[in-house]
Amino acid sequence: MIGAAGAALTLTFSLGAVARAVPGWDGAIDAAFAILLGGGAVVLARRADDPRTDVATAAWIAAAAEASGLALHASLDGRIAPTAYGILALALAALAVRVGWRGFAQSAAAASLASFAAILAPPVAAAAFAGHATWLVTAAIACGATLAPVAAWRWPRSTLRAAA
Repeated sequence: MIGAAGAALTLTFSLGAVARAVPGWDGAIDAAFAILLGGGAVVLARRADDPRTDVATAAWIAAAAEASGLALHASLDGRIAPTAYGILALALAALAVRVGWRGFAQSAAAASLASFAAILAPPVAAAAFAGHATWLVTAAIACGATLAPVAAWRWPRSTLRAAA
């Protein structure tokens, strides 16, 4: 388990150095690392006795989710980042319900927090406070950044209650 978590951390920490080495390709490099880390999680899950409780699989899933968030951050305009992180949270929650491996639900919660934090980031908050964004645009961003994480939070919980 320590080797798998160490490999995930090494890939995650080397991500920034590789992205800085090739300017302009940050989003593509981050997405490639996310795919690589996700593939590693699948390999580990197949070897694990029970992927629903395997810590190494969870570490790789978390690293893949983080790299996915970095790819969104590098590729998208900051004004739509809150909604994009919310959609990432929703996708991770769907995987938590469908696949059930450890790490998906936790990563969905982290993506939900990133969605809320992105609302307060300068591209959204500064534009709203300075009056450069209309209330309709600000409301649409906030709505997308709020509804997707709420759905990501409620969906796995309601599915678990129905199964019990």
